[in-house]
Amino acid sequence: MRLEYFAYETLQDLRIGKLFEIIVDYPESSPAIEDLKQCLEYTGQHSKLVDSFISSLRYRLLTAGASTNDILHQYVSTIKALRSIDPTGVFLEAVGEPIRDYLRGRKDTIKCIVTMLTDGSGGNTSGGNAGDNLLEELNRDAENQENADYDDHTNIDEKQAWLNSESWEPDPVEADPLKGSRSRRKIDILGLMVSIIGSKDQLVNEYRVMLAEKLLSKSDFDIDSDIRTLELLKVKTDFCIKPYLVMF
Repeated sequence: MRLEYFAYETLQDLRIGKLFEIIVDYPESSPAIEDLKQCLEYTGQHSKLVDSFISSLRYRLLTAGASTNDILHQYVSTIKALRSIDPTGVFLEAVGEPIRDYLRGRKDTIKCIVTMLTDGSGGNTSGGNAGDNLLEELNRDAENQENADYDDHTNIDEKQAWLNSESWEPDPVEADPLKGSRSRRKIDILGLMVSIIGSKDQLVNEYRVMLAEKLLSKSDFDIDSDIRTLELLKVKTDFCIKPYLVMF
């Protein structure tokens, strides 16, 4: 048993030491993330992952030399990768807070977020189709998650539910007690992005300015993608689109 534990711990430490690079390459690096997930389930050393990765972020990403756009893309990849390790988002809370705090100090953060949500190249860093913006990618991602959750729910019988109740564990010490139980949390990528800005109103106002500039610069009157993005924003942020329709 001790030799097996040592083997898991050794592989875990190797993966944690390269986690920054692994997340840069995500989702191509998914096998390495799965290795890390299995190792952590065996060793329980999740705090080592949190401490090491936060240190790497502050040294390699949260610096004046990194563009806001690069930081945001890395943040989205971090959310997706850590969600694979911990779907409840307990460790993402600890890891993501330094990134969000740093981005709040950047003057162009709101503009970069809106660009990622609306530009056809802004969100294509994690395996999305060419021409898709981050909002469309997140919409597909949410649909896939909902389908997976539905399948999981329908496949759990009474026996499995009983087994799940017996294997229940409390939140780890890294969890924020104000965020609710891990069994109820869902990771909303767009919600986490909006939390950087502070309010949906700021996001909507910046989008209105950017949309106006974009429409004024168009010469071909091809607005299908803009209308699609507007509809997706309505679904995702629940804001009224009527004032925007007069622009088209």
